[in-house]
Amino acid sequence: MFGCSYIVEILRPRKSDAVSEKERIASFADRYRRILDTGCALSIPDNPMGQPRYGAVETIELCSLPVDSERIVMNLNTFHTKEDLNLLLEKAPPSLGLP
Repeated sequence: MFGCSYIVEILRPRKSDAVSEKERIASFADRYRRILDTGCALSIPDNPMGQPRYGAVETIELCSLPVDSERIVMNLNTFHTKEDLNLLLEKAPPSLGLP
């Protein structure tokens, strides 16, 4: 899958107090870039352990991160309604190659 030796999972930042949020968002962006810079693929889980976190698309846009559709996957959980899934997929960056 992805033609990469490794797929690294990265958690999106939790929503919390403003100071910690900024640090967590910056840390996420740094990890995201480092993973892609090493040539690995990147996996972003949708809702790990049901904890309130920033959305994958929201975080990528907030940090102005590049999207390499050949090396990034969002793991979507099925607890979403069809309407929620459609909205999430509509927001996905065009470079993800989604219809």
